[in-house]
Amino acid sequence: MRYLIIALFLSLQLEAQKLYYPGKLWEEKKPESQGINPQKLQDAIDFALSNENSVEKDLRIAITKSFGREPGFQIKGPTK
Repeated sequence: MRYLIIALFLSLQLEAQKLYYPGKLWEEKKPESQGINPQKLQDAIDFALSNENSVEKDLRIAITKSFGREPGFQIKGPTK
């Protein structure tokens, strides 16, 4: 029984390692062909763009702006 559980666990691990994204060429389709209302999709895109986070994209700069005046401030590790 124990070997069956181990074999099942290992087979699931191998299955999880498969690529989950397409290659370099992505298939493009119109929203209508997928049952998506194009106006609602555009409204969602406009909403996302107008509500984008205004914090610096460079985390090192954002952390320094937020906490740089604290006593003994120092970034202790890598940031992206």
